[in-house]
Amino acid sequence: MFVAPRPVAVKQMLSEEEINKVHGKIRGLNKLREHPVSFRLSISDNCRLSVQRMALAELQEPLNILMFNLNSMIYFGRFQYNEEMKSYMTAGVELTKTIEDLIIRVVLRGENIEEVKVYLQEQCK
Repeated sequence: MFVAPRPVAVKQMLSEEEINKVHGKIRGLNKLREHPVSFRLSISDNCRLSVQRMALAELQEPLNILMFNLNSMIYFGRFQYNEEMKSYMTAGVELTKTIEDLIIRVVLRGENIEEVKVYLQEQCK
């Protein structure tokens, strides 16, 4: 009688819990894109301009990079663990954290995007 071998447990780049967290971040980012946070920018006492933060041209490239990085983390997170791939994954995670910080500070907190970029560049040095 033939006996099938046991499946070999393969260590993944990311655990299932980490992959689920990344899925949650993508869902949150999609909700933020669908329902952008509006704010009022005071130009003078009499005049107010309504702007949607998520629609800022300066944020479109970081948003696209963030979405790409999150989807890449899910895709490559299921690959078999190896040191070279782990170093790439670590670099991607650090970049993702920086872009998340930029988006949170600009979109949700209403900080000036140029000031946040300068601050983040100083932190990365």
